[in-house]
Amino acid sequence: MSKILNRIFLLTLPFFLLSGTSFGSMFDGVEVEVAKEAGSEIWLVSGKASGGSASKIKSLSFTDLYADAADLSARISSVKAWASGDRELKLRRFGSGDYQADESINAFSYEINLAPPENLIVAPHVSWSKTVNAKFAPRALLKGEDLLPELGDTNFRIKFRLPEGWSISSDLPAGEGSVYEFMDRGRAVFFMGNGLRVHTKTSSGVTLQFAIVDEWQFDDSVVPGMALEIVEFYRRVFGAVPRSGIQINLMQFPGNFGNDRWRAQTQGATVTIVSSVSTYRNLAEQRLHEQLRHELFHLWIPEAVQLEGEYSWFFEGFAQYQALKAGVKVGRLTFADFLRSMSEAITITSFDRSDLPLHDLASSRWQVGPGVIAARGMTVAFHSDLVLLKQTKRKMSTDDIV
Repeated sequence: MSKILNRIFLLTLPFFLLSGTSFGSMFDGVEVEVAKEAGSEIWLVSGKASGGSASKIKSLSFTDLYADAADLSARISSVKAWASGDRELKLRRFGSGDYQADESINAFSYEINLAPPENLIVAPHVSWSKTVNAKFAPRALLKGEDLLPELGDTNFRIKFRLPEGWSISSDLPAGEGSVYEFMDRGRAVFFMGNGLRVHTKTSSGVTLQFAIVDEWQFDDSVVPGMALEIVEFYRRVFGAVPRSGIQINLMQFPGNFGNDRWRAQTQGATVTIVSSVSTYRNLAEQRLHEQLRHELFHLWIPEAVQLEGEYSWFFEGFAQYQALKAGVKVGRLTFADFLRSMSEAITITSFDRSDLPLHDLASSRWQVGPGVIAARGMTVAFHSDLVLLKQTKRKMSTDDIV
């Protein structure tokens, strides 16, 4: 499809929605279509409320700050809304990313520029696409948190119109016509592109699906076995696996970022790892194991528990500490490696001059740096482990309380 024809198609999407076009059966919520503009990183999002939701929506609020990514709502433009009867509404903008109407919004559309973030380290936390002058195969990481507006307790039904040859990988089940339904936009993650290498591995009722792109210093076949080893280890620690399906996305940064850098995020049942290559080939698999140990732990904590308040020091610090112990127990790390990592964490903690309680420090997690929070949390976990081992005469450890 030429760029001109593609643009015409994108501009007419809202009118298809207004005319009552539906993805299928009756639905109470918001039906959304997401389409990519050819030759750019612009995406058009169009939505139509149906059922009881048609009278509830009076504002569109877009996420502006997430993790250490700021000004996300600045990527949104050309926001329009319609009432029932195809009548366009006047929207008033308040602050960053908040649009309000005087009456119920029946349909809406907007454009979002998903060019990769300038600060590449935030790549696993936000939506982006890399299709123009891509070093490797075109791909996009789309996240409901910043792709879709906040609409309260609203069900979403989303359909993607993608370039030819693209496929989608997600922990959400795809319905007829590759339509996905969900309520919590913060846990909706879609990895898509041309050339996704998808692998599946099932064991003891748990299915792990992997979507991998780019060239690595290890074979794809290494990843499923490694991840399953870690999941089975944590199953023995916790007694069960909280999810029957787990999605793991592995990709490189969407730009030049040097070697030995990585960041990841676990949302719901999806682990997204964005990484650069390792300087030393023989350490590549060890680092992958480190990434998976840490992020897969988050499937249990915090994703499977109800924590109120700011406890990132706990789930990041204890996750890293337990991941280190897991690495030793499965033979991926030596005890000397464990002690070296703990020494680094204690050193970072000693240089923290904030003198704030952990809870208060965690409230400024992204301002002070997630590494500081993790280091202090690891130090607390280490001391907690020593106290438990001493007081119970080695009958209990942090393995028994996390």
